[in-house]
Amino acid sequence: MILTQTPKSSRKLNYRLLLPAIFTLISLSLAANAQKKTVLDSIPSFPDSTVKKVDSAAVAYAEQLRKKYHTTIVAVEPTPRGGLDKFYQFLAVNLRYPAEDWKNSVQGKVFIQFIVERDGSLSDFTVVRSPSKTLAEEAIRVLQLSPKWIPAFQNGKPVRTQFTLPITFNLGK
Repeated sequence: MILTQTPKSSRKLNYRLLLPAIFTLISLSLAANAQKKTVLDSIPSFPDSTVKKVDSAAVAYAEQLRKKYHTTIVAVEPTPRGGLDKFYQFLAVNLRYPAEDWKNSVQGKVFIQFIVERDGSLSDFTVVRSPSKTLAEEAIRVLQLSPKWIPAFQNGKPVRTQFTLPITFNLGK
């Protein structure tokens, strides 16, 4: 293998080409920073009092919504007293299969959505899905008889919470 040394004159030539490129990069960077600053300066600023008014109005509105509606994100979920197994036993004892649905062999799951209030009572029943109207009415009737639940808790305080419960109606034939 033959090693050759580059002459000193060509090394100087490389530096001469490199210096203008570095100078160009530095000047472009400075120009870009100056342009960013002018764009940021052109954005209007609002007085702090305006921002505080908007924030307080938003907070007041959020508080009104919180009081009116239920909380969806909770630390502790609502549960029936005694647990779900005991609650399903309560349902089994109290549910009566509607005669019309029995006669027509209608069966399936009824999904009922309701609110567990801060005191554990159930309210605002809504049928999400049901095989028949009479099965849905029977499910709501029994849920209205339900004992109070243990409410959901958020930040150590009881909160209103929406809950969806499936209730299965099965003829077992």
